[in-house]
Amino acid sequence: PPIQAEDGIRDMPTGLVGSEMCIRDRSIFLTQAREIHDSIREALVWLRSSPPVSLETLTNIPGSLAWLFQKTHWQEFTQAVLWTVTRMPMRSMAVLLVVGVLLLMRRRIAAELKRAGIETRRIFTDRYAHTVEALVWSVLLAMPGPLLISFGGWAMEQKPELGGALQNIARGLQVVGWIMFGTGLMAFICRPGGLGMAHFRWKEEHLARLQRVIRRFTVVYIPASLLTSSYYFYGDVTQFLDSAGRVSFMLAHAWTALVVWQLFRGADGVLATLVRENPNRLVTRWRRFWFPLLPATALLLVFLAALGYTFTAIELSLGLLVTLALIAGGCVSYGLALRWFTMKQRKLALAEALERRRARQEAAVSEEERPEATGEVVSVDSEEEEELDLGSIGDQTTSLLRLLFGLAIAIAILAYWSGTFPLIPV
Repeated sequence: PPIQAEDGIRDMPTGLVGSEMCIRDRSIFLTQAREIHDSIREALVWLRSSPPVSLETLTNIPGSLAWLFQKTHWQEFTQAVLWTVTRMPMRSMAVLLVVGVLLLMRRRIAAELKRAGIETRRIFTDRYAHTVEALVWSVLLAMPGPLLISFGGWAMEQKPELGGALQNIARGLQVVGWIMFGTGLMAFICRPGGLGMAHFRWKEEHLARLQRVIRRFTVVYIPASLLTSSYYFYGDVTQFLDSAGRVSFMLAHAWTALVVWQLFRGADGVLATLVRENPNRLVTRWRRFWFPLLPATALLLVFLAALGYTFTAIELSLGLLVTLALIAGGCVSYGLALRWFTMKQRKLALAEALERRRARQEAAVSEEERPEATGEVVSVDSEEEEELDLGSIGDQTTSLLRLLFGLAIAIAILAYWSGTFPLIPV
């Protein structure tokens, strides 16, 4: 009847306003829930969250794994993937397209990375743009896997009414994606002919050793971290975190301590080479303090988790990952800055060498044999070109850059950890 149609049309704006208010209220509720969740986690950081490791901890591992991989979770995971594809088709297709193109172009990108390194060998072809280009190629080589995994975790997290297990897996995928990207980028920087060797002139044996260590680290740490995060972030799964989640965390960090020890130990290790080449540097003189501290930090996290301070150990582990990322980023930034100064100094050294050669030629020839034209081309042999790079940048500039970037890294680390250890106001 007409009267009902008029009532429906009249009530439509009211319904729309009510729907908009519901959406807004739900957004506010989720924001407040996350804030409460974060505050509770901060309060639990320094409290014992589980009993110490015992035989019961090990006997509960099969049940924890069976709960995580049960059929209902796989079904919910499939539904979340289908929901992502149907509700976010453009984003999903764009990410898949980018990942596919990067995988198909992988060999060509690696060839371009090597070519950019070759261009830096001769002064006449050396440009700082080659270094920026090499950095971009390294990022693109490290991007496909982490991009796909991180996007999958983020997209799953957008699905409403997602179960606790899938929420944990979604958040864990995002964390693992960032870890994979950081370790992968450093591995490609350390590859032969890559940014570290060809542009930064880092030691080949150090880069090869670091690349092997990164691979060994990721093989164990990434799967163990994903398993731990599956029980950590959301949901009432504390009993599973105490068993399978905690044991995987302890194994990951015990393996990390072993890998760090292998990086520095031995006559050909990083520490021995540092002592031989730079015996008077501050970091060398303090080696007996910081070298045992590196593996001991990972073992301390294992000890805390075994005593029952699981939340404390996990939060400190995440903080250590951020610290390592800041240190790695600072080292790469230092290499980029030093590379720019080195390139400028090489150009000045080339100009001085050309001037000296021209003066020698003018003094050696007689007056009538002197070239009449002023457009004579003077070249530099490849051997001389290599010699120009030996003293390409002064010790004062290198020391100043090292000091500035060291202070910047220390301030960044201190500012980050002040949230957990309130040393300075922020």
